[in-house]
Amino acid sequence: MNKSNKSSYVYRNSPVIILKAFNIIALIMTSTIFFIIKYVEKAASKNQSNSSIIKSIDYWIKQILANKYATIMLILLMLVTVVLLFRYFFYWKSSNIIVDKETVYSNKIGLFFKNRKQVNIKNIANVNLKGGIFYRFLGVYNVTIDINSSETANEFDYSIVLAKRKAHELSDIIAKSIQLNVKPENISFNKNDTFSCDTENFPKEYAFTSKEFVIHLIMNISLINVALFIFGIISSFGSSYILLIIAFAYTIKHIITEMNKSYNLHVKRFDEKITISYGFLSTNKFDIPIDKIIYAYTEQSFMAKIFGYKCIRIDTIGLSNNENETGLISLYLNNDKLKYISSIILPELYDDLILSSAVHKSSKSKEISNTSNEASKRLLSRAASALYYYLIYLSIVLIPIGILIYIPFKSPWILLAIAPIIIILSVFFYLNEKLCIDKHSITSVKGIFTSKKSVIPVDQIEALALEQNLLQKIFKLKSLVIYFRGGAFGKTLEVIRHFDEDTFNDIVEYYINGEKG
Repeated sequence: MNKSNKSSYVYRNSPVIILKAFNIIALIMTSTIFFIIKYVEKAASKNQSNSSIIKSIDYWIKQILANKYATIMLILLMLVTVVLLFRYFFYWKSSNIIVDKETVYSNKIGLFFKNRKQVNIKNIANVNLKGGIFYRFLGVYNVTIDINSSETANEFDYSIVLAKRKAHELSDIIAKSIQLNVKPENISFNKNDTFSCDTENFPKEYAFTSKEFVIHLIMNISLINVALFIFGIISSFGSSYILLIIAFAYTIKHIITEMNKSYNLHVKRFDEKITISYGFLSTNKFDIPIDKIIYAYTEQSFMAKIFGYKCIRIDTIGLSNNENETGLISLYLNNDKLKYISSIILPELYDDLILSSAVHKSSKSKEISNTSNEASKRLLSRAASALYYYLIYLSIVLIPIGILIYIPFKSPWILLAIAPIIIILSVFFYLNEKLCIDKHSITSVKGIFTSKKSVIPVDQIEALALEQNLLQKIFKLKSLVIYFRGGAFGKTLEVIRHFDEDTFNDIVEYYINGEKG
C-alpha cells in the first residue's frame, strides 16, 4: 500500500498474482507425462527391460521433436506460457485500487485490455476477504469489493490480491468510510495487530465452539441424505451396496461443504457493521454494513425441526455469489443460545426474528394496535378456500403420477395411498405459511418438513406485485410477489401464495402510500 497523497491510498496486487500464469506450465507437464507414459506402455508391450526404456528416452524425445504436430503443440504451449507471464507481470505492475475520499477507483491494465472503474463508497455493499490453501500458504487474500447493485454486482465488483495485513487495512478503510463518513486520511491503525486493523473498541462477538459445529453438521442432515441411507441399508441386504456407497459419498461431500461454510465461525458486531469469518480449506472474512442487510431469517432443517434447533442467516448483495460464501450468523443452536446471539449481533431484528409469536396466533386476519392507536402489526393467514385450492391442485398433479406407478406394480395400496397423501400435504401447505406485517418489516414463516422465518425490512423492498392464475381465480385467491434489492436469490425475495384476493390490496396501498392519517 502506498499513500499517494494526503487524501488517498493506493493498493497494488501482490506479486503472487503472477503465479497464475504457471497454470499453463502444469498443462505442459501433464502433456509431457502423457507422451512418456504412452511410450513406456508401448515399450513395455515389447518386453523391453526398464534400463533399455530409460536409455531410449533420448531417442523418444528426438522422435517427438521430429514429429511436426507434436513440435507445433509444444511450441504453442511455450508461447502461451510466455504471453501469460508477460500478461500477469504487466497486470501486476499496472493495476491497482485507489481509495480517495468518498470514491474507490479500480484500474486494471493488461497487455490487451484497459479497464477503469469507480464507485462511490456509499454504493459498496460489503468487502470480502478470501483465502484458499495456496493463498493462505503464501500469506495473501483475494479482496473482493461488492457493489450495491443486484444487476451489475458480478460485472462491476472489484477484486485485488493483497498481503494479509494490507487486505485487512483496505477492508477497514472502506468499512469505516461507509459507516462513519470518515475520510481515509483520518483513519489510523495499530501496526502491531497482525490479524485486523480495525480500531473500533470492544465489539460484541461470539466464537462458536467445536461442539456447536458438530451439532450444526448433524442438524444439517437433509431428507435426501436420510432417504439414501435407509434405501442403501435395505439394498445392502440383497448384496447391492451401490446406494450405500452413494450415501456415504454424499455425506462426505456434505461434511466438506459445511466445513468450508461454517467451520471456525466467528461473528463480531460493531456499531454499524457485522464481521463474519469462517472456513476450513479456504478462509473467508466479510465486513457487512448493517444498512446493507437485505433481510435476516431463522432456518430449520428436517433434523433441526425435530430437535428444536435453529440457525440465523442474513442476505446481502455479493454474499452468496460463490459456493463457499454464506450469510451464516449463528450455527444451529437451541432457543436460549439463539436469543443471546441475536440480541448481541442483530438487536434491530431481535423482536421479529426471535421473540415474535404473532404468526402462530389466530387463523383469521387481525390488526393489533397499541394504546396510541398506531398501526402496529397485521397478522395474515389463508382463507379456507386456499385449502380447497391445494386439494384440487395436488389431485391434478399426484393422481396421474399414482396411476403411472400403479401400472407396473398392480398394487391397490398405491391407489389407496394417494388420497391420504393429498389430504396431508394440502393441510401442511395450508397451515405452514403465515405473514406478519408492521410499519418497519414483513415477517414471513414458511415450511413443511423444514422451516424458514424471514424478517424483511420495508426499506429494502423495491416493488410489490399481485399474481393470479386460473385456479386461483376460481377460488378468489391471489399471490403477493415481493421484489427487493438484490441478494442471494436475484431480485425476487418472497412469493406469499394463495391468500384471499382482497387481502393484499390494503398491504400494497399501505406500502405505496404509507399509513393514512
